[in-house]
Amino acid sequence: LTLLGACSLFAYHLWYTRRVSWKEMHRRGLSLTASIVLVMTLGMLLWVRMLDFLWPLLLILLAQVLSLYPPIAKETAHVLLPRWALLRKYTLGVLLLVLTVNTAKTFYSFSTVNAENALSHFTDPLKNIPEKSRVLNVDWDLFPSLFSARPDLLYARGMDPSYDYLSDPDSIRFFAAVRNPSEETDWNVWLTELIQHIPSDYLALWRAEKRRNMIETLNQNKSLEHVGMSDRIIVYKILPSTEQSAQDSV
Repeated sequence: LTLLGACSLFAYHLWYTRRVSWKEMHRRGLSLTASIVLVMTLGMLLWVRMLDFLWPLLLILLAQVLSLYPPIAKETAHVLLPRWALLRKYTLGVLLLVLTVNTAKTFYSFSTVNAENALSHFTDPLKNIPEKSRVLNVDWDLFPSLFSARPDLLYARGMDPSYDYLSDPDSIRFFAAVRNPSEETDWNVWLTELIQHIPSDYLALWRAEKRRNMIETLNQNKSLEHVGMSDRIIVYKILPSTEQSAQDSV
């Protein structure tokens, strides 16, 4: 929004002060870039990941606007901002305040030991897993924490769960079953079929009250070996017999 606002403001100021006409902007390619940006912005209403493509285009559009008349940013600031805000010492003071507050918040987040943000809740259950092992993180949102704790492991799911459909469309139903666990689900059958679709060495998932029945069932499954557990996650080793039987049933 900041980039989009800056592009719009500078372009309007150039036109309003008659330094550059709309015709000149069109001739310099701003119309094409602005049209693509508009389509991408509307596309975000349907797919939020469109932002990954939008912000580079906004940088290009901003560069195009500034190239028309480089002093436009300074002139616009003098018109819109009060005089005291343009003094360097106030600008540096505000910047220092923002950096101090954000640094303090980050330090507090890393130093606290509650279950929400302590990295040890993820490093300890994974510490005995050999490097390059295949970890089936049933919950896709586990990936950032697991990767931060053990970047040397290979994870089945990444930051974008929509890629699950591309790799194996049938696997979607297994992940959906975990998201909304039902007492009627046979978790032993679920495990066997899941490993058949995604062969792995280890299984990792969030701990939650609604998954108590599921976790109790998995704890009794002889095809799994408990590796580690914390307040946040539980990790199992998938015994070779499980993976082999799943492959034999293909």
